[in-house]
Amino acid sequence: VYTAGSDAFIGHVGDSRAYLYRDSVLTCLTRDHTLAQSMIDAGLPPGSANEMKMMSRVLVNCLGGQEGPVYVDVEHLKLRNGDRLLLC
Repeated sequence: VYTAGSDAFIGHVGDSRAYLYRDSVLTCLTRDHTLAQSMIDAGLPPGSANEMKMMSRVLVNCLGGQEGPVYVDVEHLKLRNGDRLLLC
């Protein structure tokens, strides 16, 4: 995250997450780059809980991967007084 005044720019790769805490509500700002999330985004039916748990560990976009380019999702956010960002 890079901030300049009230502007925040969030660069995201992999399964690291950024959340915004505003007005007592915690909102996820990023989407995981995992096989499970790719399947959900494609509208594929979810597998069993164990299958989804395993697929949520498979990164399809990450820093330090062995093949292919890395794609960075970049988001712009206007911050308000009292906002908090959580990175994990």
